[in-house]
Amino acid sequence: MFITGCHRSGTSLITSIFKDLINEKIDESKLLTPALENPSGFFESKRIVDFNEQLLKVIGTTCNSPPVTLPIWTEPPLIDLLINSRKDFEDLAISSNWIDKDPRLCLLYPAYFHILLKRVPLIVCMREPIKVAVSLYARNGHSINLGLSMWFVYNHHLSKFLTENDSFYFYEEFLKASDTNSEINLYEQCCKTIEPISTKIATFDKFKETLKKRVKINLDRSSLASVLNENVCDLELLNICNEAYQKFHSSQKDLNIYQESFMSIPSSVLKILYKEKKLTIPYRNSEIKINRELYDLRNSNKGFEVELEKHKEVKKWLEVELEKHKEVKKGLELELEKHKEVKKGFELELEKHKEVLNIIQNTLSWKITYPLRFLKKKFDSLFS
Repeated sequence: MFITGCHRSGTSLITSIFKDLINEKIDESKLLTPALENPSGFFESKRIVDFNEQLLKVIGTTCNSPPVTLPIWTEPPLIDLLINSRKDFEDLAISSNWIDKDPRLCLLYPAYFHILLKRVPLIVCMREPIKVAVSLYARNGHSINLGLSMWFVYNHHLSKFLTENDSFYFYEEFLKASDTNSEINLYEQCCKTIEPISTKIATFDKFKETLKKRVKINLDRSSLASVLNENVCDLELLNICNEAYQKFHSSQKDLNIYQESFMSIPSSVLKILYKEKKLTIPYRNSEIKINRELYDLRNSNKGFEVELEKHKEVKKWLEVELEKHKEVKKGLELELEKHKEVKKGFELELEKHKEVLNIIQNTLSWKITYPLRFLKKKFDSLFS
């Protein structure tokens, strides 16, 4: 089961409560780490968020610049990307007893038809538009008008995907469930929602403990909205958002009323998105294909660049080795010069000895003793 809704609509709180209701074991290492804006945690998996961010990037948009139209998921290259992603979500496809959430699913939910090969039921979190806008202003610095526009666009796209099998919950329902009757009513609603996916449902007492643990007084920051000067809001936009919300709120969560309220994007929303430079139309599939080819080409170039860097390193190493060999060669040449000097000294000594020998051989005593030396040589040869 997926839980979604515009950012800052209480998706994290409601997800934590539903996970407790089905007794889902939570692996903290697989979830986004808590932050100041969600100190109790986001309760959304890194895998889903990272993949959704990738999809938004591929179609040329972001979660803060929601597209005013949606891409065609059934045509290449998007369908190929989704098919190739099936192996990463196989556990969700073959199991039913799980809950995950991401506000980006308001924009990307149809993509999961082709990944999981089944329709996953949705829990939709709703919150007053001005409170969403104020919370986005506090967290991201978005203008109030941009926050209101995001709220409408998220609900507009989400309204196209919903069926009678999906459920709605208002953030305030959980914040204001302070008496037994309201808690019982909310518990029964939650049980009915999760009945198709879970055989074990927590008891009412466990539900009460969960509310006490999860719902904090400081979660209700509605007082922030009262400090805003109305001049910072586009009143036409504010009235349109309030009217859509109140109409659905008073309808007792009627799906048809919800879809009628968000059937089309008003011009005031488009004007704000344009003014804030957030008016985004997703790439056409042909553009996505070209972008993917450029991306692949850049990646291949990166491969060449890596290889080039490796060759540069090898070249640098060879140059260092060459310098070492030059030093060795220089040392050998110096040694060779020394040996040449030694050889030259020996040759001079040899010449001196030759001169001395020549003088001795020319003396009278050398000539007179020649017969004796001759006889000695013959005598030695006889006994050798």
